Amino acid sequence: MAKWVVHKGYEGFADRLTSLSYCLDIAVKYNRRLYVDWTDDCWVEGFYRYFSVDGFDDVLPEGKCYPEFWTGALAKPNGNWAYRVQDLVEFDLKQADGDVAVWVHPNMWYREWNFGSLAKRLKMKRSLDLEKMLKVQPQKVVHLRGTDKDHEPDRFEMLLEEHGDAAVLSDDRRLVDRWLERHPNAVVLTDILTDDDRGAHKVGVKGRTRHEVNLRVIADFMTLAFAPEAVALIEDSYFFKYARIYGGCYKDQMT
Repeated sequence: MAKWVVHKGYEGFADRLTSLSYCLDIAVKYNRRLYVDWTDDCWVEGFYRYFSVDGFDDVLPEGKCYPEFWTGALAKPNGNWAYRVQDLVEFDLKQADGDVAVWVHPNMWYREWNFGSLAKRLKMKRSLDLEKMLKVQPQKVVHLRGTDKDHEPDRFEMLLEEHGDAAVLSDDRRLVDRWLERHPNAVVLTDILTDDDRGAHKVGVKGRTRHEVNLRVIADFMTLAFAPEAVALIEDSYFFKYARIYGGCYKDQMT
């Protein structure tokens, strides 16, 4: 009988990639199949609408689950309800019962990461809408991460001073407006912006579908990945770091 690792999506894109890289390594190490469930409130239509993972098919698992919590509830998407009711603060798949068919990781609590391993297998699925977003290929990009993350004001001023020729990636309307005050002719690569501190990926954007927001996240990630030069407002942003690692692994990744 086939055995599985199931990754349940939750929180932001970089959080998901972190946890997914852990699940991939576990699946490879223990000779299990990998299934990715991102049918939550943010990604709605699921992981396989947008991505695939080399070496693993999109096949729904079945059987008894570890933790037992998920047995009979595997079809339910992840979310705050799961966070409230699970008591899994120190949760590690390496400690799971090897006889149980389905190991489920909820994207929360215990995790390790090895994004380089995932980057070599993760593929973005081609679509005309995504290609339109990637039509502009700037030589330099500045990533103005804001909303739910704090930044150093001095670094923002430095970027304004030294990288005014960069195209702008951001979902934070306030940071984009400040950039345009200094550089009114700057190319802004998205019109999906919010001034909500929780970020577009959590609350959505009025007048935009979740699908459009998700495509914008992917397009921003790909633009950062393959730009010849990229700088970040928040230097330890995992979104930025993973994008640059991804670009280093696949220079012409679109399939």
